[in-house]
Amino acid sequence: MKKDNGKLEQEEKKDYIELQADDLLVGGAVLITIGTIITALSISRIFITRSPQGAEGLVIGNGIESVGNVFQVLGKEKLYSIEPIEPRKTGILGSWLQAIGNAGNAVAVQEGINLYRFTFTDEGSRNAANQEGGGNRTNSRQAEAANEVNTAQGMQSTAEQEGVEEALKRSIGFDAISSGIQGVGAYLEGSSTARLPAFPTQSIEVTGDFLTTIGAFLEASGAVLAIQDQELKGVLLQTIGSWVQVGGSSLGLYALTTERALHQQEFDEKYRYSYRQYTT
Repeated sequence: MKKDNGKLEQEEKKDYIELQADDLLVGGAVLITIGTIITALSISRIFITRSPQGAEGLVIGNGIESVGNVFQVLGKEKLYSIEPIEPRKTGILGSWLQAIGNAGNAVAVQEGINLYRFTFTDEGSRNAANQEGGGNRTNSRQAEAANEVNTAQGMQSTAEQEGVEEALKRSIGFDAISSGIQGVGAYLEGSSTARLPAFPTQSIEVTGDFLTTIGAFLEASGAVLAIQDQELKGVLLQTIGSWVQVGGSSLGLYALTTERALHQQEFDEKYRYSYRQYTT
């Protein structure tokens, strides 16, 4: 009888740890979804205004995503403690890479803000306007911004300006690498989830991870284009990639919340009348 009780307690403990892991995974998914939406709205604003306006949102959004990734690392480590199989270990690595990549994005954008630019160089902003058809008129805000830029450039020496341009390209390059790291992490998460024992929302979660992979690589490609003085095309790719990631994170959130509800229901039904209530 005591042996059976011990077995039941061990099983209940395992199931309870699974619920704790679910809470961390869902909490992380909520943060990641919020972060991707903030990031997508911010990069969209940059694309629409053809200026660095909204860059602060990229720092905030990517930072929130990184925290969400860490939450998911903690949840996956709990699952690994009760089911130490290779796919779960790979999933932990994938979440860590995503956390690092998102943090790197935030650092890169903040560096761009410190240089008073992001993605669009001063010259690139003017080139972007020309790309849209040379004859288009800028609105008053853009005209004022252009005047401020011209004034600032007049105050800088050529050497200083070149130094700023090089520093900007380095920050954009770091942003590209960070997005690439995030993409690799999302791919590892998706592939590891696909190799887990089957569960109801598995395909949805895998699809979400792979969408995040595509979005991250689109963002990396956009940053590379920006380095090559194709700022407008680069930000367009980054905007598309950001919204693809919103779709991916939303699918992930749906899959994890659904799975959490199913686990809670199973737990409640299984331990509603625990055997321990009838033993002393």
